Amino acid sequence: MINFIPIKPSSFGVEISDSCLRIVSLKKKGRFFKLASFGKFKIPPRIIENGEIKLQKKLAGVIKRSLIKVNGEKLKSKDIVFSLPEEKVFLKVIKMPKMTVEELREATVFEVENYIPISVEDVYLDFIILDRGVLDQKILIAASPKKVVKNYLSLFEKCGLRPQAFETESTALCRALIKENKVEKPLLIVDLKDSKTNFIIFSKRSAIFSSSIPLSFEKDPKKIIEKAKNCIEYYKSRYSSEDKLNKILLSGHMIAPKKIVEEFSELGIKAELSNPLINIMPSKKGKFSEIPSKELLEYGVCLGLALRDFYQ
Repeated sequence: MINFIPIKPSSFGVEISDSCLRIVSLKKKGRFFKLASFGKFKIPPRIIENGEIKLQKKLAGVIKRSLIKVNGEKLKSKDIVFSLPEEKVFLKVIKMPKMTVEELREATVFEVENYIPISVEDVYLDFIILDRGVLDQKILIAASPKKVVKNYLSLFEKCGLRPQAFETESTALCRALIKENKVEKPLLIVDLKDSKTNFIIFSKRSAIFSSSIPLSFEKDPKKIIEKAKNCIEYYKSRYSSEDKLNKILLSGHMIAPKKIVEEFSELGIKAELSNPLINIMPSKKGKFSEIPSKELLEYGVCLGLALRDFYQ
């Protein structure tokens, strides 16, 4: 995740997909949070395709109109945290010799070229240390193409917004769905979108794998289930000495949630619907917001982006 300037607690989350724009603003309420503003707005076809902005001027128009139509409080801040499409970001867990963070930062620049399909000069790089051993350490590398990032920055400039940071959809989603951002046993998150599906494996305190395919569950459920199975097999082969995947968390757009849970459960791992409020309002007592319950699962990424302020 990249910070541009020190983040402020007034930033709100902006998630853009091929077909939809979501906005969320949170406020601190005691130990937890309250929803200040939110909105879901349709993006017409061909403005964005597979995460690439094709018609920037038209998209800017959609965003400007949406900013004044949000539900709840009027958005006073211009500061935002936005997500990059998962399919446009490269994530890789690698082993590196034990060294200082400063040395690791320099070494990563050279090492990452072995794992990404474009020049290291053409990406923004970030990394986190997952685990330190006696002689080596595991790190998660995230590489975001500068061309893609600059296109989004240019878009938001046209909208009069000030990006404070950007991060992957998987990072934001895990922040919303994983209680206190840590698990005892690894799990698979499947985020079902209108035109794509994201698969994320989360272990200990971080995502260690992510993949995205341009298919929705509604159009091709068999291929989505098969991809989830492949992710499970990948984890078994890649992390055979570690704990087995404990569960499958389902997020996103679902017309028949109960049936979808049953279908994923056939993979031999417990499947359940995620709770995007687990770090916002852990208690199930009371009403969190005006977001319709059938849409709440779709707000995972955007809620995670809005939470980003309060985790710094």
